[in-house]
Amino acid sequence: MENSPRSECYSPSALPDSAEDSYFTIPGAIVHLIDTHYSVELAAGDLQIIRLRQGDNSGAVLVAVSDEIDMPSFTQAILFLAVLAAVVAPSRAITCSDVMKDLRPCINYLKSGSGTPPSPCCTGASSLASAATTTADKQTACNCIKNAAKSITIKPELAKALPGNCGISMPFQISPNVDCSK
Repeated sequence: MENSPRSECYSPSALPDSAEDSYFTIPGAIVHLIDTHYSVELAAGDLQIIRLRQGDNSGAVLVAVSDEIDMPSFTQAILFLAVLAAVVAPSRAITCSDVMKDLRPCINYLKSGSGTPPSPCCTGASSLASAATTTADKQTACNCIKNAAKSITIKPELAKALPGNCGISMPFQISPNVDCSK
């Protein structure tokens, strides 16, 4: 069989190294599955939250308690993991209250300021930009800002320039006329 130039040069690339990173450990933890009428001990030992990664890519986040877990039933095991996942990584939608709290330090600047925004304003705008990660969060934040901008007379040029002046990017403009559906 002839060797083609392609087969001579082909060499599979090596997979990046795999690693475990421990976020934190709680020594001597006892994990229970709790119902309204009883409690079942599932595991005892050092509780760890562990990230599995390959190179720079995270593969999974696991909860480890000990090498031996006494699971009364598969259903209880699934419930335990679902509850633990909700506790470890709670997700919370952004609210108008969150948006207003973050941007409150910017109001005076947007109404009558000039030059560089005050540091607390940029900190709040940065916090908002970091918190608005989902499409729903971005649309909520945008609508809150749009409605607030209608009731407060702001300098449009300052509002438009705010993200750039704070060194951040916002997924929408701060304006009473912005289309939040995009």
